[in-house]
Amino acid sequence: MRDAFPIAAIAAVSTIDQLTKAMAREALTPGRPVEVAPFFNLTLGFNEGVVFGMGADLGWGPWPLIVLTATIAIGFSIWLFRETNNVMRGALALLVGGAVGNLLDRVLRGAVTDFLDFHAGGVTGRASTWRIAPSWSG
Repeated sequence: MRDAFPIAAIAAVSTIDQLTKAMAREALTPGRPVEVAPFFNLTLGFNEGVVFGMGADLGWGPWPLIVLTATIAIGFSIWLFRETNNVMRGALALLVGGAVGNLLDRVLRGAVTDFLDFHAGGVTGRASTWRIAPSWSG
């Protein structure tokens, strides 16, 4: 029973992540931002690399990042189920749920769907666009 919450949190986060990305892919057009607030747009993008798209141009395809993401998710899951501090367990569950959401994107689409574009002072662009999954981990 002790593991029921983290398993439910992982499932909920990865499901919400996939649902919000599916809505973004359906409603948004790549390269055409929708302004929500002066500092926030919805901008559809696809990240084939790691953070801020780094490594996307290496030409390796999605499999190295799929293996890396899965390995990291497994490592954090092992930590999660050995952890005794409930706050840390909750944080790790959110992190693993986000990793699972991104892993599903990479396996199913070859890239992670990004759509949240926060910007300030005219600084914006693909590097600032992200998605729900990593926001769970802070």
